[in-house]
Amino acid sequence: MEALLQVEKTARSQRSQTTKQRNTCYGSQQLLGTWQLRFITGTKASRKRGGVMLAAGKFLPWWLKIQLFYGAGDLADGQGTVKNSVQLGLLKISLTGPIKFYPKTKILAFYFIHMDMYLSGWKFYSGYISNGKKREEYFYQQSIKEQAFFTYFLIENNCIATRRKGGRLALCTKV
Repeated sequence: MEALLQVEKTARSQRSQTTKQRNTCYGSQQLLGTWQLRFITGTKASRKRGGVMLAAGKFLPWWLKIQLFYGAGDLADGQGTVKNSVQLGLLKISLTGPIKFYPKTKILAFYFIHMDMYLSGWKFYSGYISNGKKREEYFYQQSIKEQAFFTYFLIENNCIATRRKGGRLALCTKV
């Protein structure tokens, strides 16, 4: 966990220097494809500082498969789709929705609007969740403050690391 925090700190300082020197930034095309979640941290409330502190991190066990798939939409505008799949034994739950990538800040906003549930490969539920149909209509007009998001502080060919809106860290590898 300390290594991830150090990478994040380094990325923050390099981001401002790189942007000033070469005006380069990551693009949404680097995120396209399937990623396997490998490591996550939790958070715990800090009474002394009134903020959020990271709880101990955990590597995910081999029998729990959590994958993120980022698909292309309008890459010029950083728009696309996300599919988050969780598989435990014969049960698989997939959530899908729109995404918007902000390359200068490396923020990827998302909202899950649709859920599919499978048992042994047989789909037994498919439908919108949380007013998904209505939320889909105005997702791209919402401000970043109104959306769930990840801030990517490491984007490599085979590895990505993020901090979620709530402060948690995650590490994924390319499938």
